[in-house]
Amino acid sequence: MQDKTSPTAAIEMVTEYSTPGDAGGYDISVYLENFATDTGDFITFDADMTTGTIDFCVRATSYEEDIAVVVRDTNFSLEFDVSDVEFSLVDVSIGELGQDDIVTDIDTGFTVEACQCETYECSGDPGTIEQNDPFVMCIYPFHDSIQADLTVFISNFDLKISAGEDATYTEYDPVEFGSEGWDPNSLTKVTEDSSFPGVLMISTPIIATFYSMGFSTVNAGGSAFLEFVSGAGRLDEIVDYEMPFIIDEGPQSGCLAMLFRGLGGFF
Repeated sequence: MQDKTSPTAAIEMVTEYSTPGDAGGYDISVYLENFATDTGDFITFDADMTTGTIDFCVRATSYEEDIAVVVRDTNFSLEFDVSDVEFSLVDVSIGELGQDDIVTDIDTGFTVEACQCETYECSGDPGTIEQNDPFVMCIYPFHDSIQADLTVFISNFDLKISAGEDATYTEYDPVEFGSEGWDPNSLTKVTEDSSFPGVLMISTPIIATFYSMGFSTVNAGGSAFLEFVSGAGRLDEIVDYEMPFIIDEGPQSGCLAMLFRGLGGFF
């Protein structure tokens, strides 16, 4: 059915908004006295001008904040008879327009931000990470126009720390995806604080290999699983995040780094 957006006085629909988890509904009223003046093209009379059809569509949409998550369109076709100067419905046809339109791959505008932090707040000038000092970072959902911590939360994530490429590529995985949430290794601590809703703070050591290889810039990143706060019509989403940070490479690159660079010359 073609979309009809022109105003009409022949049909009126009143929506009953629902709370999460409860069913909503709507009431439809038909005004016979306005059939003749209908300009919305919702009323079609047969040749005898005493019978006809009222055609319209109802769209039900589930929202998370201002994001449409699930949409269902339903066509209504009401056959009427006014030959006895009295309105009566002859037949009612209801047809759902295919399956639910469930959004699974949309740009919701949510990202996951990462930063070096102290007590859940991003550091303005984090400086370099000395060997044997912990690397502390925070990750949190972000949206340009929505208060993200009231809308989504990070229910699971992984974290990879890496540097180099090819023969010098080095990776350390302090946090992995778990079956019931994030799974940090024994050297890593992930904490939450109710005073900083939505923010996760991760503290982990930087393994000695990054220093002995002579890296100065190291990348920390991974993927975070975002869940909407409301369980009704929830759209889950996996978002990647990444941030670089600086480590103290020390007075010399180290024997291991020199060895790898020497080996690189043979390839």
